[in-house]
Amino acid sequence: MTSKTDREIALETQSKFQFYFLGLVFTLLAVSVQTAKLGVATYADGFELVGWISLLVSGIAGLWHMEYVPIMRVNMARQSEYEEEIADLKKMQLQGQTQIFVVAEGTSKPIGLMIQNREKAVSVLKDVIKKHDRSNYVKYQVHRWGFILGIVCVMISRAYMGLTSGSGSVAV
Repeated sequence: MTSKTDREIALETQSKFQFYFLGLVFTLLAVSVQTAKLGVATYADGFELVGWISLLVSGIAGLWHMEYVPIMRVNMARQSEYEEEIADLKKMQLQGQTQIFVVAEGTSKPIGLMIQNREKAVSVLKDVIKKHDRSNYVKYQVHRWGFILGIVCVMISRAYMGLTSGSGSVAV
């Protein structure tokens, strides 16, 4: 039986959390829309609508974020594969080998050229990964803060009538 590494456990936990969080956003949006009592107070209606919009934006940002996670993982795996190839090619070069046969092309190529090509590919992938990482960070922040703003606005909306009526009860 193989045991999972800490990294695999962390990635699995993160993935589960992201799916849970995304589901929670859309569930709370649906529940808040279905249980709304609009038309009672203008301020409460305003908070309710801002809450709905925030939850919707949060959900869309979360979906957009999740769409790019696999793309980033594939690019990171590809980068790792190229880096391993570079290490193998450099090892062969140190052992005195100057040419390598490329099966896909059916010809031999200089190892130095192969190393150079792989290093260029790694450089391009690093730039792509960095760009996607920045973009995904922004998407996740919109997802998180949109959720928080949505919850707060819906809570204020639901509590507004109870707080302003003086009865001490909260209208839900």
